[in-house]
Amino acid sequence: MNLLAKLEAATEGSRELDAEIIMEICDDAIIGPWPCGESEPVVFHAQAIGIVDKSPVPAYTTSIDAALTLVPEGWALLRINQYHETSNPAWGWGVEMRYYTNPEIGLAIGESRASLPLAICIASLRAREG
Repeated sequence: MNLLAKLEAATEGSRELDAEIIMEICDDAIIGPWPCGESEPVVFHAQAIGIVDKSPVPAYTTSIDAALTLVPEGWALLRINQYHETSNPAWGWGVEMRYYTNPEIGLAIGESRASLPLAICIASLRAREG
């Protein structure tokens, strides 16, 4: 199962998904089980993004602020929706992003029934795919 499929199927964010995201966006990321605090058990080393020491992987899948750091340059949030289907008691989130430097590229859309950070992660990774 690829990363986007895992994010779409997730029922909640996790440090494992956060680690997979950093591996996807940074070629030289090295994930290890190095402890760096009770709430940050996964760390990475990623010189490509200016980090030269072991640092906590951002909580992309559980933090809106961290998820927003995944939005690629030139892309902007166009719309964030929270929706509820009357036939289904589950709430969900939808995120639309647009590439403003070249609007012909179109939209990157992310949806998650679990959380807004997951929806932002999905849309951001779709935008990165180009």
